[in-house]
Amino acid sequence: MLYGDAMKCRLIKVILIGIFALSLHAQQIKRNDAIRIALRSIKIAQDEATILSPVPRDSFRLRLVDVALAKPTKLPDIADSLLAELSGKTYYKLIKSLAKILDLSPKQPVVAKKIAKHPWDNYPKMSPKIKRTLSVIYDAILASTDNLTIAYSKLDSAQLDTVLTMPIELLAPFERRIDNQINAATALEKDIVELEQENREVRFFELAQRVNQQKIFDAAKLVLQTTLNAISQLKTVTSISGTLTVPDTMAFGDIIYYAETEIGPVIVGGVGPTFYLGHFAIIIDLGGDDNYLYHAGGTTPKIPIAISIDLGGNDLYWSDDMFSFGSALGGVGILYDAEGNDIYRVNNMSLGCGIFGWGILWDHKGDDTYIGSGVTIGAAFMGGGVLIDDSGFDKYQSNIYSQGFGGTKGIGLLLDKSGNDSYTCTGNILDRLHYADHYLSLSQGVGYGYRPIASGGVGILMDFDGNDVYSAEIFAQGASYWLGFGLLYDRSGNDQYNSFQYSQGSAAHLGIGVLIDENGDDTYASIGMSQGCGDDLAAGCLNDRSGDDSYLVRDISQGAGNANGIGLLIDEGNGDDRYLAGNEYNVRGYGNWRKEFGSIGIMLDLGGDDSYNGKGKNGAFWSNSSYGVGIDFPPKQ
Repeated sequence: MLYGDAMKCRLIKVILIGIFALSLHAQQIKRNDAIRIALRSIKIAQDEATILSPVPRDSFRLRLVDVALAKPTKLPDIADSLLAELSGKTYYKLIKSLAKILDLSPKQPVVAKKIAKHPWDNYPKMSPKIKRTLSVIYDAILASTDNLTIAYSKLDSAQLDTVLTMPIELLAPFERRIDNQINAATALEKDIVELEQENREVRFFELAQRVNQQKIFDAAKLVLQTTLNAISQLKTVTSISGTLTVPDTMAFGDIIYYAETEIGPVIVGGVGPTFYLGHFAIIIDLGGDDNYLYHAGGTTPKIPIAISIDLGGNDLYWSDDMFSFGSALGGVGILYDAEGNDIYRVNNMSLGCGIFGWGILWDHKGDDTYIGSGVTIGAAFMGGGVLIDDSGFDKYQSNIYSQGFGGTKGIGLLLDKSGNDSYTCTGNILDRLHYADHYLSLSQGVGYGYRPIASGGVGILMDFDGNDVYSAEIFAQGASYWLGFGLLYDRSGNDQYNSFQYSQGSAAHLGIGVLIDENGDDTYASIGMSQGCGDDLAAGCLNDRSGDDSYLVRDISQGAGNANGIGLLIDEGNGDDRYLAGNEYNVRGYGNWRKEFGSIGIMLDLGGDDSYNGKGKNGAFWSNSSYGVGIDFPPKQ
């Protein structure tokens, strides 16, 4: 990092800020002007405040991460550009935008060709519209399967098996490594265990580079576009019921059609209750309170592309199998539920999860409950994992790697468009290296990489409306680790954010973490390394843009840089805010001298009648470290 001249006189800073403050007293200062003023007060130009990565650029590094590291004091603008790319679009265009963030091309995929004959063509008890819809989906799956074949063509069978099984082990790194070392008898054995694991991981990431991610996405685009068109067509289908008998290991209840096909089993359920017990390539259900107890829009090695469409009813989706609902390993899985108060309950790697594939779960209407453990609820690694909920008062509960999690070359998105929602990450893996009673979350808008082998991905949680509650522990709520990018964006509502560490717009070890809250009277509570904190060549930013807000922490937070990090807390608007901290010296504009260059910490309140305990004062400037500064601008007159 380039931080300008070494030492400054505090008196010069006070005079400089005083001049600026007086000139802007009659108007609301703009965010970028305030950042520029803060940087100049510590003799730093905005283009000098940059993070220079000492790590060689690997093939998994995303351009978004490079841009953010180069311009960390512009994180609110970078996040706004990202949000503009993702907001207000059709869901087909949204998925294409997610792929662009992964540096994939938006070029068109292979077009599906019409198959001469389908299994249901001559079946008399099904409407022509349903037959046409099935046929179009069927043809798209066949064409997309060809893309998947090309995607893995540079791997032999053993290498492909490694690529598709290693992520399941890799996504529990802390627990695995610590348990292995605890079980080893001697220090030498512990070193051997660790070295063997690192060698396996290096080999895995070498193989992962041979996978053609573009072809996987091309397959996903074609299947998604076909599914969206099918949903529009099926909404006009006349409600019907059926009494067809099928194998009792597959389904029972209101069934109109069933067949074993080249792509896997295909089934159509009627408007009454249906129990789905098997794994299907295509499910179309016309309504009723249904039970999905194995797979619906989830892949297996034999069925790499799966689609499920449910048009109504209070449905139950419950499975302990991985990649069960709207999820994919090595392929494409899509689940759409049109309406009803639904319950989704899984264990690991499901509910909008994509690993070397794309998993998409879209629930359109209803008060829904989503319960999972790890790598779930909008989570991805080497692909895309998306969960979209359009309306209702929803509950999201998981343990780790979830609720908008992006691992290496992956983008995980959780998008909730309306309702008073709750997001809870309880944790099931202790951070035993540091604490006896606190858990790793890595959830709620988190990007994550594998230090020092592979750069991280992008994790995004977007909530557009409602009074929401976010609860997690360590690495959460717009956070990142090792060359990843994490973002939590809440557009409106009086929200509550509760966490423990590395959260609420914070990052560590070359990561980028951002939390943006547009509107509402919000409450932020954490212990440390939070609320705009960058630790060890990382950048974190918390940007609250209006409302009477409260911030509670203990230390190294509220605009703090540590060990060559950059941290920003920016409270905009003219709200009356309250800032509380347990330790006074390392918060609210704090940058220490650890390691080679020092750190930057900036805390800005752009208006309102604010209150502070300890460091800080309404309408004042303060600084007690070389590259740390806090400014509370006078309220608009």
